[in-house]
Amino acid sequence: MKRRLLLALLLPAVFALAAIGSAGAEQGKASGEDPLAKYNRPLDLGPEKGELKLTLKQAIETAVRNNLGIEGYRYGVKASEQDVVAEEAAFDHVFFASIPFKRERTMLESAMTPSVYTKAGYTFGFKKRFRTGTYYQVQVTDEFTHYTMPVPGNRATLMLTIAQPLMRNAGRRLNTAHLDMARNNREMALLELENQLNDLVYQVTSAYWNLALARASLEVALNGQRLAEELYRTTKNMVESGVVKKLELLRAESGVAAREDSVQLARMNVKAAEDHLKMLLNPHRSGLITDERVVLLDSPTDEAVECSFEECVRRALSDRPDLRKARVGLVQRKIGLDVALNQLKPKVDISAVFALTGIAADYGDNWEGLGRADYYTWQIGLDIEYPLGNRAAKAALKKAEYEFRQTKMQVLGAEQGVMFQVRNAIRKVRTNLRRIRAARIATRLAERSLREEEERYRVGQSTSIEVLRFQTDLIAAQTRELQAIIDYNLAIAELNKARASNLTDNRIDVEQFIEPRLDEPSWSERETYRPLLKLTKDGTGSGK
Repeated sequence: MKRRLLLALLLPAVFALAAIGSAGAEQGKASGEDPLAKYNRPLDLGPEKGELKLTLKQAIETAVRNNLGIEGYRYGVKASEQDVVAEEAAFDHVFFASIPFKRERTMLESAMTPSVYTKAGYTFGFKKRFRTGTYYQVQVTDEFTHYTMPVPGNRATLMLTIAQPLMRNAGRRLNTAHLDMARNNREMALLELENQLNDLVYQVTSAYWNLALARASLEVALNGQRLAEELYRTTKNMVESGVVKKLELLRAESGVAAREDSVQLARMNVKAAEDHLKMLLNPHRSGLITDERVVLLDSPTDEAVECSFEECVRRALSDRPDLRKARVGLVQRKIGLDVALNQLKPKVDISAVFALTGIAADYGDNWEGLGRADYYTWQIGLDIEYPLGNRAAKAALKKAEYEFRQTKMQVLGAEQGVMFQVRNAIRKVRTNLRRIRAARIATRLAERSLREEEERYRVGQSTSIEVLRFQTDLIAAQTRELQAIIDYNLAIAELNKARASNLTDNRIDVEQFIEPRLDEPSWSERETYRPLLKLTKDGTGSGK
């Protein structure tokens, strides 16, 4: 009877704080406010160099501007644009010129054949290939020839050459195939940038909520540590009073040590989650200090988000940048197939040449003769070529057909995969919403069970190890509730990624992020690359 009376006097104050905390938690749930409000309290995480307050939107905007991975894809877009310029340059005018000099000594074949002659002059002109396949060339030649015999030795020529393929390589579509492919490659690079931005938004969102989970989990661990410490102090007083055996004190002390271990792991998880978020934001470029404490201003939602499967799939199939990129790749294969099919045809080219010539013994007179059109030449012809068997073209066509079908199957497979991704994301959203409701019930039951076990402990019907076990159950229930809330928000982020709504929801225009940021490296970056620069200069591996 005395033992029970002593327990009744000592223990009510011990568990008053826990009971008040549990009641406050239930009140917070009833109000419908921040699902993590009861866990988001100021935490002592050690020395910091300031705070960085971020909303989720600010975190996304910072990452989109500064992330190094995105910067690399921007350069990819700009590089592909230069391929387009290079292919367009194939249809530019080309200037050409030559200045030959020749002296030759030969045997006399007849009295009219010179034994020694010197030949010099120059040639220049322009040539161009059109997108229809037409080719033309205009050239001017001024040639001086000195013989051992007095014969005219100055010749001026103006020549125009035109050629047009009639079968193989004929037509605008065939001659602009490489240009169309270069433009498609640029479009694919832009779509890849869009895809990476969509994925980056998802990564930042996940890192943001995982940091929220880590901080809330740390608060849960600290609450558990406080409960264990209160139990230890109470049990110590009871041992000193002779109410319980010393074994109960050892068990309570073991519980404190276990809680301390959980707290240290939780602290480490918070730091790791902060570092992961900072890595996505690129602290060197955005000006973040490495040891700054990230303060999250947004809270996860527990409100129901509904999206019909048909609507989400329709949007994903039309908007997903990876699917659009795959379809452009299929267009590439179709262009290659058309080119390979055209190469089966024989080469039939029509060409025409017209030339005016001026010949004179004195320099200058030849140009007058050219102007009078005293001498001229014209020629028209048909060039035909066809490999016997044409095996190379047939093999290239077969290869192009197989590659087209392969890419088509890949596109169909990607579309099917997207449908399953959307369905799985919707399933996760709905499941995690139900998990939140179930986890909250489990938390309330765990709180109630702990209070009842505390009552039994007060009257001597329980032990410290049983109280610690119920505390552990409460911590586990609270952790599951936190995890369910964060998983629900992560599922929403995954659904937004699956249906490609991240960029539109955050008002991110891909065209605004094409130009790379060509800023100078920061001081820290220069220090990082200094050994590499030294290695490049002296060619040694010492970096000294």
